Amino acid sequence: MNSEGQRILATELEQHQTLVGEAWGGFRAIRGSRHILDGATPAIGFLLGYSVASAEVGIFIAILIAVASAAVRVMRGDSVRVVAASVSGILEPADSAIRLRRHRRITLARFVFWAVLAAVMVPLYLANKLVILGTVALILGKPALVVMLAVTWLWGCAQAPRPSGTGGSVLESEAI
Repeated sequence: MNSEGQRILATELEQHQTLVGEAWGGFRAIRGSRHILDGATPAIGFLLGYSVASAEVGIFIAILIAVASAAVRVMRGDSVRVVAASVSGILEPADSAIRLRRHRRITLARFVFWAVLAAVMVPLYLANKLVILGTVALILGKPALVVMLAVTWLWGCAQAPRPSGTGGSVLESEAI
């Protein structure tokens, strides 16, 4: 390789290192590792409790870890409203038949979403239409994932059983 090629490779390597450094800096700026830890520790606690004792012990450990994590987050200065919303998903009462039905509906909706995504993207990939594939992925990929998560949350809130007489909003209605 001549010196011109080596110089081009060195410049490209330097650009990639800069991009990786910027991405890592952004991850650290939003405290990404804390968010991953806050989200993963209750699940790990459940798995450990479930594997050692039973599902009930696993649930108890997950709730205990989530509440402890919430307390730490509030002491760090996070909004009480945001912390309460993140913990409330774990602490809602468990009517197994309703939760199972809701889980199956949400799983079916997500499966349909990903099946449509695959049905659109796989033929484009096989036809080697990379520009169109990238455009479709840009439109249907991550933005649509955010929409699907929001729809899942709203659907779960709308179907969650509420005590009667708590209000008239859509999110506070009886289970559908």
